[in-house]
Amino acid sequence: MPKILKFGGTSVATAFAIKQIISIIKSSPKGTVAIFSAFAKVTDLISEAAEIALTNLVKSQELVYRIEMRSFGLIEEMISNPDYIREAEALVTIHLNELNELLESINFLKECHGSAIDSALAKGELISSAVIHFALLDSGIKSYLADSRNFMITDSNYCQANPQFNLITEKIKTELVEPMTFGDYHVAVSQGFIGRSTNLKTTTLGRGGSDFSASIIGACMAKNGYEIDSIDIYTDVDGVMSADPKLVSNARSIDRLSVNEILEMSYFGAKVLHPKTILPALEAQIPVNVMNTMNSEFLGTNIINNNVDSKSAIHSVINLKDLYIFRISSDDAKTCMNEINSLSLRIMATNSTIIYSSVIAYNGIIIAMVPDNTNLLVLHSNGKTPEPIFGCVLTGENLRIDSEIMSISKMFELGFHIPKVDYYQSPTDNSIIITSDVSLDLQRIHDELIIRSTAQ
Repeated sequence: MPKILKFGGTSVATAFAIKQIISIIKSSPKGTVAIFSAFAKVTDLISEAAEIALTNLVKSQELVYRIEMRSFGLIEEMISNPDYIREAEALVTIHLNELNELLESINFLKECHGSAIDSALAKGELISSAVIHFALLDSGIKSYLADSRNFMITDSNYCQANPQFNLITEKIKTELVEPMTFGDYHVAVSQGFIGRSTNLKTTTLGRGGSDFSASIIGACMAKNGYEIDSIDIYTDVDGVMSADPKLVSNARSIDRLSVNEILEMSYFGAKVLHPKTILPALEAQIPVNVMNTMNSEFLGTNIINNNVDSKSAIHSVINLKDLYIFRISSDDAKTCMNEINSLSLRIMATNSTIIYSSVIAYNGIIIAMVPDNTNLLVLHSNGKTPEPIFGCVLTGENLRIDSEIMSISKMFELGFHIPKVDYYQSPTDNSIIITSDVSLDLQRIHDELIIRSTAQ
């Protein structure tokens, strides 16, 4: 059965990476749909160009020229057929000219509204998909280039548009399902992240937009009777890892995860796909796999709706950065509760992340990640300054603070002379927070609770 393949910016960063993609697509079932992000860093360049255009048009267009040189360089490196080179360069030039016209408009009006930003950002995906479409044709793969704006219908909430699923299901039938059903194409190439509002203006879907696009396309094609085997989201690592490989040398891939656990991993700062973006696929009973573009041997991390383990199992350890504990005390329980609630709202207003909150009688605590020092200065209660602490989170399923997890205290007391380690149970049973006054050894925690326990 056909697949939905989604490739992020790092997967299309170089000619070598794109050749890996072509190999993946060539071995995929006929009728597959490939969704592409912009080339790595191109979205940042376009965003910067739009901002600079307000005051300096020439400098902003210099950034567009850098995108042009990079795109044309990839065309020359990837494509050998002169006709395909000319067609690819012509299509990319159209998108770049439109981008320059947008920048001229921003400069003239001295305004950069959401509509202009979305129209500009969309050019990144349109350029990358055009180049890859012709590279596939040059490799002998019959490719159909589909403009996602023709079927990804959204509202007019620019920069964070909301998909209109009924309209998408209707449009995707004629724009994608029928061409792939009745045409002699091996793959359809389209764009993630971008759409078009009901009043025909280009929009973008915001954070995780490309993953969201792939999930929506798969679900809406399925509603039209188009069978989808899976949605494979390609990154530059072996799926979802048991820890950050930069911090834990023997971090390993996790075979299967529930969407609830990956939601918590994302919340605590792990670099994983945003779970809400794949919900349309999971609701349509389409499996979602996180793959590695550079490792064809890796089978992927499979994301499912239901729990993976019936028994207690720790899957990952996540380092908590910029961690602080806020302590609240009062002579009155109601006053203490009100102060905790007030402080929680103030913390969330700074876009900081509350990790844990608790009130018992006249005392309460809030543990939060506060990355901005300026915000930290104003977040205090009763004149008390937040105390810096160190911590990590264990994620898994059916987790309880048991003797095995509590053994960390003894391990650190003996090996590192840490006077105290505190534990906090999440209400979901998907995570346990560990904190200390001194730095924790993530490598040792990972080895003791993940590597050793699974080896037994």
